[in-house]
Amino acid sequence: MNSQIKVLVVEDDELVQTTIEDSLSEGGFETAATASGEEAIGLLRENTAQYRVLVTDINILGRLDGWELARAAREMDPSLPVIYMTGTNGGEWASKGVPNSVLLKKPFAPAQIVTAVAALLNASPPIEAPEKGCPRSSSQASLGCIHYDQPDGAPPPRGRRRDRRNSSGGGSWQSA
Repeated sequence: MNSQIKVLVVEDDELVQTTIEDSLSEGGFETAATASGEEAIGLLRENTAQYRVLVTDINILGRLDGWELARAAREMDPSLPVIYMTGTNGGEWASKGVPNSVLLKKPFAPAQIVTAVAALLNASPPIEAPEKGCPRSSSQASLGCIHYDQPDGAPPPRGRRRDRRNSSGGGSWQSA
């Protein structure tokens, strides 16, 4: 029996998808990947229990976007951790994201996806929103956010930790 945790990755850019799969694999996770929301829903319907985390881009192939995919996935498994990735739609996360989700803003270091998955899997209480930097509505008070926004060589601001697995030395992550 395979004891690895399986992560469903939904990303339509093949290079980004491969990078994420490789990072998760190196982090000890098993992955299944697809480029469309409809294919992801099909995989979840076949065996929802086999997937422990959903990692989805917001803009994906097909009729569903990442927001809709995550809501549909949560209907099947209300406790499924969700990680959104986007380079453009981060401002909509507060109104369209599911509770207890994480948003990674592109570009991010590959190791950050592993950190985000591990953080959601290990979180027993809901993730709290950070003091600033992640917009949220009062109805979604338990959302979390991860930003990759520190230039190379800059010290991390107070309350952030440096991602030491990023060999380039750049970037930091914040998870609240």
